[in-house]
Amino acid sequence: MKGKVTHSVLLMSMALVVAAGLPGLAAAQEARLYEVVENLDGMALETTGHRVSNWTAEGTADAGTPFCPPALLPPGVTSCAITAFGTDDIDLAALAAGAPLVGTVWANIVAVANLDNVVDGPELAAFSGQITGKISVQADSAPNAAAAMHRKRGMVGPTVPLIYVREGKFFADPTPIVRTSPPALLPSGPVTASFDSTFRLPFTLAGRESDGRRERPERGRRAFYMGDDGHFIRVDREDECALGFPLVRADVYFR
Repeated sequence: MKGKVTHSVLLMSMALVVAAGLPGLAAAQEARLYEVVENLDGMALETTGHRVSNWTAEGTADAGTPFCPPALLPPGVTSCAITAFGTDDIDLAALAAGAPLVGTVWANIVAVANLDNVVDGPELAAFSGQITGKISVQADSAPNAAAAMHRKRGMVGPTVPLIYVREGKFFADPTPIVRTSPPALLPSGPVTASFDSTFRLPFTLAGRESDGRRERPERGRRAFYMGDDGHFIRVDREDECALGFPLVRADVYFR
């Protein structure tokens, strides 16, 4: 009886969380995450030439997708709130040779629900799984971007605006597990689903000052993401920023 009551409370809590989702989620979009916190390992960068980063993210996944399985949901729910703890490792050695940068990514994905406070952000792990994938960073990832810019303005922010995850794999857990770092042995199968993802790094546009120097970006200034075809997507200051900073956005597409 206790298990049934707990399960019912969980489903009721999930219904309060997952039905809302984040505004602006496109129909073809199966999951979207925003990087809320990132810590870059400066020592690893200095000693190994690898850009190792640890991060947390949150967002939504469409109902019926691998991150938001139908068995988890009450009737009528359209999306799940999801969170992630992840890490990525990009080898910068190829930079000097002019070759595309490559790396790896891992994350623990959790569908979460409100347990005891429907106003607070959801926190109770209701479903989980791990993802792995290969990172590809290409300097010409948006070749048409220059045509979209005003000739006297340029991008200020990331070195490249788009980072890709290829050969992504999702391994669902039989019961919810919260992991904040990769396990000693990464999952190897069976694979629940495959996916691709595009990380969109925020940037702003700035002209040149009278002495030729580029304007300094300011916190709270209008920011943009790069679309797949090079067009600019304005960052929504209400839903795509945290403490005034625009967030890295990850769009996930299952195959």
